Amino acid sequence: MLEATWGEITVAHLQVIYSDRSGEQGAYWQEIVIPLNYSSDFQIIVEAKVGDSFLGDIAIDDISFTPGCQASSGSLPPPPTGSSGITVRPPVSPGQSNCNANTQFTCVSDRSCISKNQVCDFRKNCADGSDEANCVPTFCGFTNGSLCNWRINASQSGRPDQTYKWKVDTASSASPGDFPPTEDQEGQRAGWYVWADSSPGAFLDSTELYSPIIGQTGPQCKLVLYYWMQGHARHSMEIYLQVNNRTEHLWAGEDDHGNEWQHLEVFLGPRQNFNLVIQARRGRSFTGDLSVDSINFINCQPPISVPQGCPANNFQCNNGYCVKQNLKCDFSNDCGDSSDEIAVECDQTYKGRCNFEHGLCPQWQNDPSAKIPWLLSSARTTTAGTGPLGDHTTRTSSGTYLYIESSSPQKPGDTARLNSATIKGTSRDCTLRFYYHMFGANIGTLNIKKRYSFVTENLEPLFSWSGNRGDFWYRFEQNLTTSNQGDFEVVIEGIVGNGYFGDSAIDDVSLTPGCQFAVNQIPGVPTPAPTIPGACGSSQLTCGNGNCYNPSQKCNFQDDCGDNSDETNCGTSCKFESGLCGWHNSLNDNLDWKVLSGPTPSQNTGPQNDHTFGTSAGHYLYVESSSPAHPQDKALLESAVYYQSGPNCNLTFWYNMNGKQIGTLQVLLKTSISNQLLTLWQKTGNQGPAWQQAVVQIRSNSQFAVVFEARTGGGYLGDIAIDDISYTGCNTGQTVASCKPTQFLCANQMLCIDRRYRCDEKVDCSDGSDEDNCRPFNGDCSFETSLNQCQWTQSAGDDGDWLIASTTRNGPKRDHRNTATGHFLFMNSSSQKPGDVVRIKTPFFPASHGVCYMRFWYYMFGATNIGPLKVFLQNRVGNTTDLFWEMSGSQGMQWNYVNIPLGSAQDFAVIFEATRGDQDNSDIAVDDVSFTPECSTGAPPVAPNRTVCYQGTFFCAPKKQCYPNDWKCDGVQDCPDGSDEPNTCPTTRPVTGIVGPTTTAKPKTLSPTSAPPTTTRHVITTTCPQSKFQCGDGTCIPLLLLCDAIADCPDGSDETPGNCPIQKCDVGFYYCKKQRQCINGTRCDNKDDCGDKTDESVCGNACPPNFCQGGSTCQKTGLKTLSCSCPPGLNGIRCQYRESKASRHASAAPSSSSGTGWKAAVGVIVGLLGVVGILGAGYFLWRKQRERNFNERLGIGLENPSYDGGDMNADFQMNSMEDPFQGVRMTSDATSIENPLYQDMA
Repeated sequence: MLEATWGEITVAHLQVIYSDRSGEQGAYWQEIVIPLNYSSDFQIIVEAKVGDSFLGDIAIDDISFTPGCQASSGSLPPPPTGSSGITVRPPVSPGQSNCNANTQFTCVSDRSCISKNQVCDFRKNCADGSDEANCVPTFCGFTNGSLCNWRINASQSGRPDQTYKWKVDTASSASPGDFPPTEDQEGQRAGWYVWADSSPGAFLDSTELYSPIIGQTGPQCKLVLYYWMQGHARHSMEIYLQVNNRTEHLWAGEDDHGNEWQHLEVFLGPRQNFNLVIQARRGRSFTGDLSVDSINFINCQPPISVPQGCPANNFQCNNGYCVKQNLKCDFSNDCGDSSDEIAVECDQTYKGRCNFEHGLCPQWQNDPSAKIPWLLSSARTTTAGTGPLGDHTTRTSSGTYLYIESSSPQKPGDTARLNSATIKGTSRDCTLRFYYHMFGANIGTLNIKKRYSFVTENLEPLFSWSGNRGDFWYRFEQNLTTSNQGDFEVVIEGIVGNGYFGDSAIDDVSLTPGCQFAVNQIPGVPTPAPTIPGACGSSQLTCGNGNCYNPSQKCNFQDDCGDNSDETNCGTSCKFESGLCGWHNSLNDNLDWKVLSGPTPSQNTGPQNDHTFGTSAGHYLYVESSSPAHPQDKALLESAVYYQSGPNCNLTFWYNMNGKQIGTLQVLLKTSISNQLLTLWQKTGNQGPAWQQAVVQIRSNSQFAVVFEARTGGGYLGDIAIDDISYTGCNTGQTVASCKPTQFLCANQMLCIDRRYRCDEKVDCSDGSDEDNCRPFNGDCSFETSLNQCQWTQSAGDDGDWLIASTTRNGPKRDHRNTATGHFLFMNSSSQKPGDVVRIKTPFFPASHGVCYMRFWYYMFGATNIGPLKVFLQNRVGNTTDLFWEMSGSQGMQWNYVNIPLGSAQDFAVIFEATRGDQDNSDIAVDDVSFTPECSTGAPPVAPNRTVCYQGTFFCAPKKQCYPNDWKCDGVQDCPDGSDEPNTCPTTRPVTGIVGPTTTAKPKTLSPTSAPPTTTRHVITTTCPQSKFQCGDGTCIPLLLLCDAIADCPDGSDETPGNCPIQKCDVGFYYCKKQRQCINGTRCDNKDDCGDKTDESVCGNACPPNFCQGGSTCQKTGLKTLSCSCPPGLNGIRCQYRESKASRHASAAPSSSSGTGWKAAVGVIVGLLGVVGILGAGYFLWRKQRERNFNERLGIGLENPSYDGGDMNADFQMNSMEDPFQGVRMTSDATSIENPLYQDMA
């Protein structure tokens, strides 16, 4: 609704006018939410009335109803006779009111009651609008001299005619050459505005426009107006708000802003019970008049809670409000309760998020080939009259943003480019979002482009802006999908204009989940010169003394070299007497730390001497706060990336923060998981002249760096210094008694891991205990049984079904753990058409945020444009879906790991959606999906208060004791609740081909101790070397003999379900105890592929006794690899398995219709066994065995207190300190890894 003369728009329910707008509302699309609470059928009519001029167009768009609005099949009665049935107001029915005067407002017409919180909230909650009658309106153009309920106040002088004050006047009263404008903001000579005449009054006299009390505003409410500030009289205008006897300054401008109306936007956000003040202050002469026009409140209606669910493409906030899906995770609090900006979910789901609060993020870097860089800044830039007052993230002068400096030595046309990480050209639903600020008389150009190569400068333009756009932040989003499918970088390009009033700024950059980072960079990208391999080769590093060490041993707080050279340049303990000890100044800040001795250059700030020696000869690090530094500038001192720290790790240092204008010193933790740095320690303000000691807990972390951040204060008396940095207790070889509540303590008490990595089918503890004693939770599924048992359901409205299989023609040849009979879920591209979509849904989970994580493995190898595979959250109503993860394109011949947070304000289910590519080899597979226990409860966990059992034991709840795993499924009930003998135990031992050594039953005994105290952990004692397995009787056998279906221990403990989560590996694979899965790494090559030397445990010149089975003979290949030569009908390293009549992984695998895959709802088909003649008892025994393997692996029937609820704090924030991959090479995708164990898999 824009232009000079307007009508009105009415949304009516029969005869009751519900909401109306009239007059000019600004050149904006504004959202209106109307509650429709009626007990009888009704119809909505939107009526627009034409004004008295052709300049009065009215438009509406995007009408939607929430799920609670149900269509009616009935008809409505005719309107009353003689009435249009639309715009007649209800008759006034005066009477007594029962409203509570303290908490409620009484509507005038019908005496109904509404909450006082609904008065003056920009929404007419009373039928007659009386709750908004005395409030500030949404728009005020001061038409016909109306102040629109604003009130004028002024400094009083001795003579009333000499008072400097606001007054309403027409533009026609001003003459050309006068300082007030001769037209209103719309260019109308007869228009109205309010102005402060500077002819009367004295220097610094002030006058104010006061709004009435505003009851409540929405999360994205902003004040928009136009002002005229002409002349060089040093006059000024300021906007501030008052609430609870407190004044908050929002905007200020002074002196000459040109002879035109200036557009101003001031962010208000969600507030309650406040009033606004627009203050004009007189300058030194009469040539400084101020004018204001077209005051508009945009998006200021408070949201309405919609408990029954939001419309499609909306996100439901925790408070029940609905916001557009594209507003999620964009650094703006659109919900009002920040539930759309939960960092634990946003940082991992929305890639490339960066608010620049701690410098540039890894996914965004300055283009080294550009003439000038994007610079970090806080508050105003160095030139007054251009640039923002503060950042967009915090909307304060202390927040940080990026800008281009247009002053000297920059020249017009100089270009700055900010480049993203490489994004896959196959990405779909990929959108860039950010905020930009272009204010100043000489603003140049801001461009968005795509770069496909550095070899040529042919960048693809996407969008462009030029010139002054006002002193406020604009939101922008751009879909990055174009016809060019090549991998690309996003380029945000700033070009300097024709003067120094041209500082353009950007902030809060993010990419939507559909954007996928590529592994390789685009052609020609500038890269450092390649390193020349040392004496130890390309796979190892060389110590100072000539020894060799692995990259994982660098910066791990251990002297692996013998001369400590592997720890020298890591950012270690340092006194700064001979350099920085590996600490380095970041390239992503705007100040540097400097080495100094004696006092700092400025008096009355900084230390006089160092801390180490206390003399002027000693050295320390400091940050100079004098010019050229500016207030809120940052200096970042970073360590190298540390591979691992122990749970007892502490950082100690001394600091000096002496001065009246001291800023802030922080110690931050930087990880590879999130762009948001974790604050470990912070001090602000003057701490006195003495050196102070600080001790900071680092604790157990992986792949991290430590950062010292100094932020300058308000002036030159703000020097900050540090000295004598030292680490203690950081060696990972130390034991620890407990971890943080968000972590799990490994059984050997050597490491703490984040609980999101517990029981995720991936070993993180060095002893593998994070994958022991696991139990299934709601939604977990390994696809070894029917989907019904997992409570998963196929979707009805898609193009096909997901299938369960043990091998495929075009996809994976075996399940994620490489077992002989394991299964997985897959989309068969051979039976689907290009573009077909298949979906499957998990059971529902209770609403939660920040506590629920889903882990799964996916396989996507084949066609270049395979997929995409998407993960959605769907609410229980089923009307909204929220994309949480997406992957497309071939990801290598391997299973890839994903661990993502899930969260919703409503109960939700997870949907896996696969899209068939345009080629046959486009199979997509998923395996081993699991959810953390908190997904089932929707609440943060509590600390365990019972015994935690170590590896090889299980917890018997009635006895409150740990029993050995070999007591399970032995035919004797040892635990009173029967958890050691569940009905899934097999009735016979599995068929193994050859029987191993005879076992002798031993009497069962436990230590005669009482129930262990709370959280007692049992230390495992073993006398076997690393490459050996310790049997229950103490016998040591090679690890290669573990879980191979041959009982080599005298007591058979090497083949018990508790020690063998996998009963049979696929051909060519062997069981790796540490990784809890089957691998096919090369044996006996002096490389520990497994991590516990399983692959190096049977090597040499002769096989161990009883190694070769079934009449096979020992053979040696290579220098020392031992295996067995199998007779026909047997296979396996020891020839211990009988071959099936049909080869499981033949080169010509059968099609899905002939047995490779089947409808998942049918379950596990008998034909996979390959034993066609055994369809009766054989199938029954096999099925029992399969269920036992599945259930024993997950721990069904066992009570596991170590994973029976967990122990997170109620105020949860994602702990991004643990390495989620523990030595497995990461790809550029934040939620995927490359597992070297799969690189050569056929």
